[in-house]
Amino acid sequence: MASYSVAQALADVHDLIYAVKVQQPKGDWAKIYGKAECAFEVLSEYYSLEPHRRGHYKICNRGITIGPGSSVCGNLGLFDLLLSFFQAPLLLGESESEAESEIHSAFIHEVEQYVRHFTGMFLARHLAQLNLLYYLPVSARLWMPKLMEEYADLQVELIAINSLLRATFPDSPFCAFTMNMGPHTVCIGHRDFWNLAYGTCPIGALGPFNHRIGGHIILHEPKVIFEFRRGDVMFIPSAAVTHENVPIAEDEKRYSLTMYTAGALFRHIWCGQQTVKKVQETDGDLYKRYVAEGPGRWEDGWKRYSTIDELITLTQA
Repeated sequence: MASYSVAQALADVHDLIYAVKVQQPKGDWAKIYGKAECAFEVLSEYYSLEPHRRGHYKICNRGITIGPGSSVCGNLGLFDLLLSFFQAPLLLGESESEAESEIHSAFIHEVEQYVRHFTGMFLARHLAQLNLLYYLPVSARLWMPKLMEEYADLQVELIAINSLLRATFPDSPFCAFTMNMGPHTVCIGHRDFWNLAYGTCPIGALGPFNHRIGGHIILHEPKVIFEFRRGDVMFIPSAAVTHENVPIAEDEKRYSLTMYTAGALFRHIWCGQQTVKKVQETDGDLYKRYVAEGPGRWEDGWKRYSTIDELITLTQA
């Protein structure tokens, strides 16, 4: 039986770690994820239960994205509280009512500390009197530093191009997130093909369910099943690996929060802020280069994962 006191990782034939269930933090972690669970339960009351391609549970996406066929990035339902703070118009989706804004901003406040454990990037906040920054020991940077650098660089570039863009969690390298509000968040087998093909996706499990008999994560291609208990967080290449959950009991509840960056945002930069169709029509040289670089882009991207020896060396340094 696997120990919960250590992380569990999967490596490919070149020893590159591409999936990892991280160690749960000590201290007040149960209190932190319990607070997030309460936020999910409250928010779920305002959403309808509708079937979708990943399963039959309540779902909502937020963050920076780009629509199909569009050459303009935007904020997917970014909460009015954040938008009013920056005095920026909503770029994608309909404006929220004042009541909806209050509900969503309360949710963000309640889960912020939970999110920071596994996706916080370089800093959390300024220390008011000393004007210094303090750093967080976060899982994403610990296990996938080179990949997270690429994610962070993309987010910085996107916001530099369009100052109206705002990440919901500014200290996270991921541009968007999904709230899976249950009440039975159990995914059927799928791949998240809209995400970066070689990229990673952190998944956090929440809610009162028996992790020994349900809620496990099944990774099809590696042929591995992970127990996935309340408070666990796992990183998987969700666009490349088919994944699903073992069902939970009818009287149980399960929520999850996932973070991601759409592959289209990377393509937006690779194509000079144009659609592939537009590049094909107006810039033959750029289009040929974009197509020719495809296989190498996958190989270079996958090499951004690290071996355990590289991680140990980096940590010691």
